Amino acid sequence: MTPPSTMKEHSWPIEIDTHTDIKALTFSANGEYHLSGDKSEIRVWRVEDGKQIANMETGGCKDIYCLAVSKDGRWIAAGTWTGAILWDAKTYKQVFALGRSTIQWVDFSPDSTRVCGSYGKTATVWDVATRKQVLSLHHERTIVAVKYSLHGGRIATAISNSVRVWDSNNGRLLVDIQVTVIPDCNTGLLWFNNHLFVVSDRKIKEFEASSGATVSDWPVTNTSGSSCIALSHGEFIAYSTKRTVTFWDTLTHTQLGLIQYPSDIIYIAFSPDDQFLAIGGRDGKITTKNLKDVLLPSYSSLPFIQISNAAFDSWKRDQLADTEASLTETITKSRHKNHLTFAIRALTRVQLRHSDLAIEDSGKSIKICSSVIGYISKSIALIGVGKEAECCRVYDLVFRHCHPNEVDFLLLIKAVVLFMAGEHVDAVSRVDDLIATVHFTSICYVVQAYMYLHLGNSCMEKSDYAGAIRFFECARPQMRYYLVHRLLIITFISGWKFDDLDVMIRQRLCEALYAAGHSKDAAESLLKLVNTIGEDVDSSQPILTDWVSDFTHRYLSASKSDATQQVNPSVLQDPFNSSTSTAVLREWAKATLASRSWKDALVAAVGVSISFRSSSYILREFDALGLKFIAPRFTIYRAVCERLEAIDRITDATECFHQIVSELDTRGEQAKWALEFRLRCAEKLDHLGDDVQQHDEAISRYSAALFLNPNPSRFVKRSEIYVAMGLWEEALADTSQVKALDSSSLWGYEKVLREWAKVKLTDGSWRDALSTIGIFEVPRFTIYRALCERLETLDRILDATECFHELCVPASEGDATQHAVLRGWATATLAICSWKDVLDAAVGFISPRFTTYRAICNHLEAIDYISDATECFHEMASVLAQESDSEQVKWIINFKSRNGRKLEDLGDLAMSAGQHDAAISQYAVALSLNPTNPALFVKRSKARAYMSLWQDALNDANEVITLDPSSPLGYERKHEALRGAGCYGDAIVAFDTMLSKISQSSDPQIRERFLWYVNPTQTEATIREAIKNAIHESPSMLINTNSGRLLDKSGQMSSFESQPIFHDLVSSMTTEIDHARINHEVAQYYRYAMFSHKWEDNEPLFEKVIRIVVYDLDESLTHDKLKMFCKIVRDAGLHWAWSDTCCINKGDSTVLQEALVSMFQWYQGSTMTLILLRDVSSPARHGDIVRSIWNTRAWTFQEYHASKVVRFYNKDWTLYRNIDIPNHKESPEIVSEMEEATGVSARALMALRPGLEDIQEKLRLASTRQTTRVEDAAYSLLGIFSLSLPVVYGEGDTALGRLLAQLLMSSGDTSILAWTGQSGSFNSCLPAKIAVFNQLQTSHVPCAMNSTEMETIIAGLRASSVNLTLVTKLYDRLDELRVPLFTGKRMALPCIFFKLGPLSISRSRSERVFRAQTAALGIVEIKTGEDLSRLDSLYLVHPWIDFLLDHQPVGSVIHNIAEENTNDQSSLIGNSPSFSRPPSITSVAPQTRTARLASRFEPTLDGDTESLRPPSTLAETDKQTRALQVIARLRQPFGALLLTPNPGNVAAYRRVASESLITVQVEEITRTIFKLNKLIANVRVLDVL
Repeated sequence: MTPPSTMKEHSWPIEIDTHTDIKALTFSANGEYHLSGDKSEIRVWRVEDGKQIANMETGGCKDIYCLAVSKDGRWIAAGTWTGAILWDAKTYKQVFALGRSTIQWVDFSPDSTRVCGSYGKTATVWDVATRKQVLSLHHERTIVAVKYSLHGGRIATAISNSVRVWDSNNGRLLVDIQVTVIPDCNTGLLWFNNHLFVVSDRKIKEFEASSGATVSDWPVTNTSGSSCIALSHGEFIAYSTKRTVTFWDTLTHTQLGLIQYPSDIIYIAFSPDDQFLAIGGRDGKITTKNLKDVLLPSYSSLPFIQISNAAFDSWKRDQLADTEASLTETITKSRHKNHLTFAIRALTRVQLRHSDLAIEDSGKSIKICSSVIGYISKSIALIGVGKEAECCRVYDLVFRHCHPNEVDFLLLIKAVVLFMAGEHVDAVSRVDDLIATVHFTSICYVVQAYMYLHLGNSCMEKSDYAGAIRFFECARPQMRYYLVHRLLIITFISGWKFDDLDVMIRQRLCEALYAAGHSKDAAESLLKLVNTIGEDVDSSQPILTDWVSDFTHRYLSASKSDATQQVNPSVLQDPFNSSTSTAVLREWAKATLASRSWKDALVAAVGVSISFRSSSYILREFDALGLKFIAPRFTIYRAVCERLEAIDRITDATECFHQIVSELDTRGEQAKWALEFRLRCAEKLDHLGDDVQQHDEAISRYSAALFLNPNPSRFVKRSEIYVAMGLWEEALADTSQVKALDSSSLWGYEKVLREWAKVKLTDGSWRDALSTIGIFEVPRFTIYRALCERLETLDRILDATECFHELCVPASEGDATQHAVLRGWATATLAICSWKDVLDAAVGFISPRFTTYRAICNHLEAIDYISDATECFHEMASVLAQESDSEQVKWIINFKSRNGRKLEDLGDLAMSAGQHDAAISQYAVALSLNPTNPALFVKRSKARAYMSLWQDALNDANEVITLDPSSPLGYERKHEALRGAGCYGDAIVAFDTMLSKISQSSDPQIRERFLWYVNPTQTEATIREAIKNAIHESPSMLINTNSGRLLDKSGQMSSFESQPIFHDLVSSMTTEIDHARINHEVAQYYRYAMFSHKWEDNEPLFEKVIRIVVYDLDESLTHDKLKMFCKIVRDAGLHWAWSDTCCINKGDSTVLQEALVSMFQWYQGSTMTLILLRDVSSPARHGDIVRSIWNTRAWTFQEYHASKVVRFYNKDWTLYRNIDIPNHKESPEIVSEMEEATGVSARALMALRPGLEDIQEKLRLASTRQTTRVEDAAYSLLGIFSLSLPVVYGEGDTALGRLLAQLLMSSGDTSILAWTGQSGSFNSCLPAKIAVFNQLQTSHVPCAMNSTEMETIIAGLRASSVNLTLVTKLYDRLDELRVPLFTGKRMALPCIFFKLGPLSISRSRSERVFRAQTAALGIVEIKTGEDLSRLDSLYLVHPWIDFLLDHQPVGSVIHNIAEENTNDQSSLIGNSPSFSRPPSITSVAPQTRTARLASRFEPTLDGDTESLRPPSTLAETDKQTRALQVIARLRQPFGALLLTPNPGNVAAYRRVASESLITVQVEEITRTIFKLNKLIANVRVLDVL
C-alpha cells in the first residue's frame, strides 16, 4: 500500500491538535487520514495538513473506547459505552449499531464481512451484511482485547489471566494460554501468522497460537498505567507506556528505536504501509512520526516490500549476490517464514538471471500468503524464462489482493512489466493513459522517460540517430520532481535505475546529435547538461566527468577538421586546465568589478555547481569576455578577492573572503593563499582604523582586522576607543582578550577602571559609582582601589576614607564592653534617626559589622519596629553572607523565630480588621524570615484572594503544596485562586485533589472535613439532570450558533459541559448545591430561536448541514438565508437556532413524525421566532405582510400563533418597517396588519391555543392557507389541535380525512361535518379540501333559542297534552347515542334519519335541482352535480345530536372544566388517542351520552368530573322538561346530510355531496303517537364510508 505522496514531501513529525481528549486512534485503510475518537464523536483528519474533513456523531453514545477500519476500506467500527457502531468509510454516515452494552474492543475479519466486539465477559461476532449475531464467546472475566488471525479462521481474546484462541466459524475453543494480561482496554493483542504477542509482567511474550507454547519473551520498561503495542508485519513491535514508545525486533529482541512524548500516550497505530506511526496523547494531540527518522538503521520498509538494512545496502551498491546471500540468511534464521522475504529474493534472483530459482521463490511466497509482491515477483520471473504471455495472466491476479487505492500504482507497474516483456508501444501508451487520470503524474513521467531512454538507446544501436534524437527529446520534457520512495519499488521489481536519469538522457542526446552530424546542437546540449546539474550528486559523477572531458576533446577534434563548422575553440575548455581558468578569471574580475559590486559579479559567475570528486566546477557566461567555460569555484573567488584588494576595497575583499573561507583546504596551495591574504588585509585594515576619525568606523575596521588576525595590539586600540565612547563593558572585554593573548602587556583593568573612575566621580558620589559594580567581572579590590585613588586625587579625603572603610575587612569582634557601647549608641541614635541613617553613620567604626548590625536589629525589635528590624536583618545577611560563626548563627536563628511569630500575629490582626494589604505586607516580611512555613503561605494566599490578586494567591497555594504535598490546605487555596482567575477546569482538579488528600489523611479531624464538601461529581450529575429537563421539550436537533454545528440532544448536552459556566458551577458549589442557580444558568444557555419562512429551491437540508459548519456553506441565496438567521440569533445572545430546512431528518420517519407533532410546542417554547418576508423589500409599507406569500402558507399559520415573541424581517434582513421592539406581537402596526390578513381580532388571535377548543375558527383560519404537498394541509394542523397521526407522504387528501376523523372522535364536535362541496377519499362525510371551511356553514346547525322562546314552546307542548312518555323515550334514546367513532375509514354516525320519496328534477343553466317528498320533512329541494335519479334510495339525516341535547362538544367541555379547575390551561392539553388505534364501535359504552363524552377524557382531568354526568335518577319532571326542550329544538330548520346506501354494501352508507345547503324542518310530530314512535325508530347509528 502506498502512502499519500504529500506525506512523503512533508516535514516530520506532523502534529494535529484535536482540542479534546483522545480515547482511540487509527489510520484509514489508505493511510491518508487519521480517525480519532473522543467522548461523543469520531473525527477524521487529513494527515497531510491536519485539517478535519469529517466528524461522525455517535448519537448520544459516550466514551469511544476503540476504533477499527475494515481491510477493504469500506467500514469503520467503534466500540462505545452503549455498543458498537458501524459507519460507511466513504460517506461517513452511520450504517447501523450493534449490541447494547459497552464495547471495549472491535476488530474486522480479514475479508471485511464480519466484525467482532467485546463487551463485559462476552465477545460477539456479527455479520456485517445481515447485521445478525453469528457467534458469542463467553468468558468468566472481563475481556480486554479481541483480534482476528491473519486469514480469519481464528479469533484470539484476552482476559486478565489468559489468552484464548477460538474457531471463528463455530466458536469452538482451540487453545487457552494462561498468561497475565494488563487489564486495560488500550492494550492491543497482536497476531502475526501463527504467533501471538501480549504484554505481561513487564515483558512482551510471544506464543504459538496453535499449541499455546511460549516461543520467547523479553523485558520492557515499566508496564504500569495505560500501555499499547502495535506490530509491523511481524518484524518489529512498537510498545508505549506513559510518555515513551520503544521499538523491538521480534527476532533478536533488541531495541531499535525510542520516542519521548511530551504527555501521557493513549494510543499508537501503524499506518497500513508501516511507514509511519501515529501517537495519540492525553494532551489531545496526534503526532505522526516517519519511522525512518525513528528506527535505528536496521529496516527499510517500502510499500509491498520489506527488506533488512544489510540486504538493502548491498542492493543499492548493485551487489546483488550479497543481497541474495543476506536474504537467504534471513530466511534460514527466521522462525516466521515471511512471504515478503521470498518475494524479494525472487526479484533479486531475476536480476541475477537465476529465473528458475526466482520462480520457485515466488511460488513459496504465494503459498505462505497470497500478496501483491508475490504475484509481481512471479510475473517478472516468468519473463526471465520467456513466458511473456503467462506473465500477464499471473500479474492480473495482483488486483485480487490489493486495496482499491493501490490499483493506479499497480497499473503503472504493469506497464513496466509489459515493457520488460517487449510490449513497448502498449506500455508507453498505458503510461500516457495513467498520466491523464492519476494524481502521481511525476513518477509516471519518470517511468516514461526511462522507457524513451531505452527506446532511444535501441535506435542508437541500430544507427538510427534520427529516431534516437526523437526519443531522447520526447524523454527530456517529461522530467519532473519525483518520489524516490515509489521509484525504489519499481527498481526492486524491474532493476531499472533512475539515478541521474535527466543527466543520462541529455548525455545520450549529445551523443546522438554528435553522431548525426549536428555538432553545434551537440555543444549547446552539453552546456545545458552541465548547467542543469545540482550540487547534490552521487557516485556516478566521476564517470560523467570522464565523459565530459572525452566528449569535449572529440568535439574539438571534429571541429578543427570540419572546414564548414565555425566553432570558437574556447567555447569548451578542458575542465582540468586550472592555469588557463585562473588567467581568464583575472581578466574577468578586472572587467566586471570596474562596473558592478563584487556581490553582483559573483551572482553572475557562481551559479549551479556540479561536484566532480573533490572539486567544484562552475559553468556560467561572463559578460566581459562573452565566452563560456568550466572553472573551479575557489579560482573565481580568489580572483574577486585579489582584485578587490588591488583596488583598495579591503572591506569588500574581507567580506568576499568570508564567503569562501569555510570551503578551503586546510593544507596546500589554498591554505597558503588564505594565510597570506589574511595577513595582508588585516594590516591594511589596521592602518585604515588608525587613519579614520569616526569612532564607529574605526571599531568596524579593527573588528574586521581582528577577524582576519586576532592581534593583542588591535584589541588595545579598540579598547581605547570603547573607553573614549564610555562603553566600559566592551572595553573590559577587550582587556580580557589582551591579557589572554599577552599576559605581559601593560594594558589592563587598572587603566580602564582609572578612566571609569575619572568619569563617574566628576559629578556623582562614590556610592553612585559603586552602584554599577555589578556590570564588571573584575576583582572587587581593583574597583575600590580605583575609586579611592580618584577621590584622593580630587581632594575628597572624607569620601576616600569612607570608601576605604567599606573596602577593608573589619577587625575581630571585641569584648562585652564594645557590645554595651554599641547598644547604647543604637538606642540613642535610633530615637532620632532611621536605622539606615544610623548604619551609614557607623561606617567609620572600628568594630565587626555583625556587632553593629545586631545592636540595631535588637533595638528595633525591642521598640516593636519589627518590619524595620527584619529589613535590617536581611541587609546584614546579604553583606555578611560568608562571615558568620556559630554564635552569629545561633543569634540569627533566634531572631528569625521570634520576629517571624510577631509578624504573623500582626498579619492576623490586620486580616481580622479587613486590612488585607497590610496583612499581605506583614506575611511577606514573616516569610522572608521563615520561607518554609506553609501556614504563612496559606494566610497570605487568603489575603491576596480577598483582594482578587488571583495569580499571587495561586503562587502562594503552589508553595504550600510544594512544602507540604500531603496537606489539603494548599489545594483548597489553589482551588479558590484558580476559580477566581476563571480557570474553572483546573479549579475542579485542585478541589478533587483536596478531597483525595482529606480522605487519605491520617488525622481523624481532617478526615471529618470530608463531610463538609460536595463532590464535584454530584454537582455534575445535578447539572446534567437540569440539562435533561431543560432540553426535554426543545427540538431534537438544533444549530449551535457559536460553532455552526448541527447537534442532537447528546451534542446539546455535551456543549454545555464545554462552556466556562459549567466548570464555574461545578467549581463554585463546594459545600452546597445551588439548584436555583443551576436551573437558571442552564435555562439561559438553552434558550433557542425558531425560523419561519417560505421554502425555496435548493434549501440546505439535514443531510448536508449535519456534515459541515453552517457558516462554511457555499454562497447561495438559501445558504445565505440560513447563515444570516444563525448570525442574528447569535448576536441576540442565543446559543441555539432551529430551521425546518435542516433540523429535521426527513429520511427518518420517526423523527419526522415527532417533528410534525411537536412543532407547535417547539415554537411555543422558543425564546423568539424570526420571520423572513422574502418578497418584501426595504422600505416596507403598511400591508406588505398581508400581501406577502408568507401569510398564505399553511405551516406559517402555527409558527406565528405558537410563538410568544416574533420579529419580522425584510428580504435584506432589516427589521420590518424599522419597528425595533423586542416583540412584534406587541406592535400596534403589525397587529393591525395581522388582523387584516386573518380577519380575526388581535384578542382572538392571542387567545388561540393548541388543543380541541375553537375547532371551527381554527379550521376557518387554516382553510385560506396553501401547501406545496397536499398532505401538509393536514400535517400542519397536528400541533394546532395537539393530535398525533402517522405521517405518510403520498397519501393525498387521505391525510386531511384522517386528521378530521381523529379530531371528530377526540372532540365529538359534529360541526366538522358541516360543509358543502366535494367529498374526500377517506370518508364521504369528510371533505377533500380544507378550503370548504373558509365560509363556515353555521346554518347546518340550528340556531340557539333564547329562554323566553323556549319557555313559550314548552308551555304550548304541555297544553297540547303531548304524550310525555314517548317524548321522554325519545330523549333517552338520543342521550344513549355515542359520539361519532371511526374504525378504519368507516364512521359510526349517530343521527336521526329520514327517507326521501320519489324524485322530480328541474334544470337551470349550471346545475340540476331535485325535489322529493318526505313524511316528516315535507318537500325537500337538493342541488347537486350527481344524478340522484340513478340511486336506489336516499336519506336525509340530522347529525346535530349535541344541539338537540343542548350539549357542548367535548373539546369545549374539557376547555371549560380546565378554566374552572386550574389557571394553567396548557397543562391540560395532551395528545389525544392515536388514529392508528381508534376505539371500537362495539365496545361497551357508559349509560348516557354526557357521561360517555366526559369519561373519554378522565385521564386528563385533575378535578372532579361528576358535574358532567346527570344524576343516576333524575326527577321525572326535570327529565320531561329536557325532553320537551329536545322537541322544541327539533322543530327548528337544520342543514341535513344526504346519504345513500353504498353499492355492494347495503349495511353502509355514503354521503352525497351537494353544492349548496339542504335546509329542512321537521313537521309537527307530537300530535300522533305513530309519528313519535316513527321518529324514535329513526334514531340510529349509521355506518358511513
